[in-house]
Amino acid sequence: QKIRRKIMRLKKAGLQVIGITGSYGKTSVKEFLYQLLNYSYKTLKTPESYNTLFGIRKVVDLELDETYKYFICEMGAYKRGEIKELAETLLPDHGILTGINEQHLERFGCLENTVRAKFELVDNIPTEGNVLVNGASKSVEENYSKYRKDALIYSKWGSDFYIKNVRTAKNGSAFTMVLQKEEIFVQTPLVGKSNLENIVAAASMAYLLG
Repeated sequence: QKIRRKIMRLKKAGLQVIGITGSYGKTSVKEFLYQLLNYSYKTLKTPESYNTLFGIRKVVDLELDETYKYFICEMGAYKRGEIKELAETLLPDHGILTGINEQHLERFGCLENTVRAKFELVDNIPTEGNVLVNGASKSVEENYSKYRKDALIYSKWGSDFYIKNVRTAKNGSAFTMVLQKEEIFVQTPLVGKSNLENIVAAASMAYLLG
C-alpha cells in the first residue's frame, strides 16, 4: 500500500510505469529500453534481476522520485497471482510480454499455469496503454487475444513490429526494422535471434512512446 501510494503520487506528476514480464528476455529488453528512453528522458529501471516485490520495493523507496519520466520494471513470479499483485501495486501504464515457454515449470506446474501467470501483466494494463506481445512465441501468439485483442505484436513477420533482411558478420548484425510500416536500418554488435527479438521489443515500445 505504501508503494502504491507513492506510485500514484508520482504518476500525478507525470511518471509512466512500464512493466516487462515473460519466461525469458525480460532483463535484456529492460536494459535495451532503458538505453533508448534515457537518451531523451530521465528513466529509472529495476537493477540487475530485481523482479520481485521486495527488490522492487527498495528501488521505489530509495530511488524513484518526481524527477523521473519513466520507470521500467521487470516483473518475475514464482506462482500465479504474484505478477497480478505487482501490477496492482505498481500500476503499469504500458507492458511488454517477452515470450512464454517451458522454463520454470517447477514453479507453475504446467505450461497453462505459466501462460495465465504471465498474462496477469497484460490483464492489468489500462485500455489506453500500450501492450506489446511477442508473436514469435507460440504460447503468446495462441493466447493473447483471450486477454487483450488490441495487443500489438512484435517479432512475427508482417506484424506491427518486426525485422527483415538480417545480415550477420563477425562484428555483429545489420537489419531493417519495421515499426508500424516505418522502416529503419539498424546495426548492432549483437548477434542471434533472441537478441534481435529483444531489440525489436524495446525499440517498438520506445517508438510507441514517441
